[in-house]
Amino acid sequence: MTKRKIHMQAGSRGVFAQVTVTSRPMESQSPQVLISDHAFDYLIESHGEKTWFPSSDCFLRSASEAGAHLALKDLSISHLQIVIESIYFHLVDATRSGFALAAYEATYEELSGMRRIKTDMICAHDLEAIEARLDSK
Repeated sequence: MTKRKIHMQAGSRGVFAQVTVTSRPMESQSPQVLISDHAFDYLIESHGEKTWFPSSDCFLRSASEAGAHLALKDLSISHLQIVIESIYFHLVDATRSGFALAAYEATYEELSGMRRIKTDMICAHDLEAIEARLDSK
């Protein structure tokens, strides 16, 4: 299991994203990315049973899935299933590119054993690069 947290401060605006992934072998030759049913369980622990949960079409989910798919593509891996185990967020600092990058980095590290970006602190060009790749899909 690999957890990857990224953050960046740009003036008064910040970016925070934390994604945890696991990988499993599969019979199929096409990779899968799934989000665990328990990805947001920490919200219940923090805020109680009546807390708000991100909807199934929320960008937190779709961006995390997209980032994991990009890492699988870059590593040319096709026989694995990536499960996004948790998606931690602060709404004020949540961005599509931040979560895509966190999922990309967590998946990359899980599968290669190496960190592409050596620290949790990221630069604006890291976000711009992943945003461009998301938009070109």
